[in-house]
Amino acid sequence: MLSSFASTKDYMHVAFDSMMELSPYLVDEKKFTDPKSEEKIHTYIDNLLMAFKGVHSSNKLKTLDYAPSLSVMRQHLEETKIAFQHKQKFFARNRLNATQSLCITCHAQLKTKASQTVLSQMRAKAWKMKSDFERAESFYVLRDYPTSIRYYEKYIEASLEKKKQIGFISFSKIEGAFKRVLSYYTKTSFKPEKALSFVETYKGNKVLPVEFREDLNQWSRDLNKWVNDKKLMKTNSVKDLETFYLAKIEKQRESSRSIIDLMVLSGRVLNILKYHRSNSEEPIALYWLGYADRALNFSYYYSMADMYLVDCIEKFPRHEYGKKCLNQYKESIQMGFTGSAGENIPDDLKNRIKKYEQLIGN
Repeated sequence: MLSSFASTKDYMHVAFDSMMELSPYLVDEKKFTDPKSEEKIHTYIDNLLMAFKGVHSSNKLKTLDYAPSLSVMRQHLEETKIAFQHKQKFFARNRLNATQSLCITCHAQLKTKASQTVLSQMRAKAWKMKSDFERAESFYVLRDYPTSIRYYEKYIEASLEKKKQIGFISFSKIEGAFKRVLSYYTKTSFKPEKALSFVETYKGNKVLPVEFREDLNQWSRDLNKWVNDKKLMKTNSVKDLETFYLAKIEKQRESSRSIIDLMVLSGRVLNILKYHRSNSEEPIALYWLGYADRALNFSYYYSMADMYLVDCIEKFPRHEYGKKCLNQYKESIQMGFTGSAGENIPDDLKNRIKKYEQLIGN
């Protein structure tokens, strides 16, 4: 434990050390869910939460396109700890990956010697990962996207070649690699034309399962639509984006929503926040970012849905989108723990939801 005189720098060292220790578990789902790992992971989560509770500043980094307050980060970690304690390990692991990704985003934009040292040490650890897929995952979180994409593509090519030779391999990680590359080109870098080029390369590859080739062909059609949509790039407000596109998606049945539409439009929301920022549109942007991340459900990248939604609730409780964010948050917690019935939500989270309902005025 740190003393009461510990500085923010001391606490951030604890957070960094905890993230470094968690890293091998975050890139390996089997290792994370292994009962033998529980005690260590629980300790690292505890240390991480303690570090963020100890930080003295309540500010966020103004340079980021999106950066939650320390209050939101603390709550995110508290809920992650609760999820892990209640054996919701898939949910907890993806939340920790989102935390790690956000931490790296902050360090990447702080040009201090300490932050660059943090990144250097994490890169060194990434290079030591055993497989190309694990290496790609690590560099993805580190926001070294060119290196990450290179290793995802290397992994895909090697896996398809292996399938040619032996006839069968597990497809889950191959599909995961495709989805990460797709999410980078659509949401993170907002370059749907590059996503289309990537999909076109593989959509006719007969080594891939028939069902996945059908997905690739559907993605190709959806991406073609966005690449040729001239109005999208001329829409420079989130409210107009909602009017022209997002509201229509919200009305669709869940089963008929296009994942490409969700990723491209959330990428455009982030793009607008970066280049055409308007504080009056922040609650609308937070709602739609949370909505899209929830709908994609961790499948394509590390979801920050709950952080977006809680930030919206706490900062804009009287705004009409504050209530919409609360509804999305409640559904997220219900689904994260027990499905739509919500019968096994821990009391801590039930009380938090009640607090937010009072704040909103439900």
